[in-house]
Amino acid sequence: MTLQLAHRILIGAATAFFVLYGIWEFSGAGGRASAWRGAVALLAACSLAVYFRTIGGRPGPPADSREGGEP
Repeated sequence: MTLQLAHRILIGAATAFFVLYGIWEFSGAGGRASAWRGAVALLAACSLAVYFRTIGGRPGPPADSREGGEP
């Protein structure tokens, strides 16, 4: 297992927990404070999901190997 794979697993798990926590907060009867905590948790889940999709992407070709030769 590579370090990158372990990192992706942990980020995925954290995203799932934030989603579940946000849903749990919205389902509770905590009033306005509960709604704010739920919204923040779902915002954190969205942020982690974006981060998850950006890490470990496939690298593009090197800058010097563009088609068409030199500019």
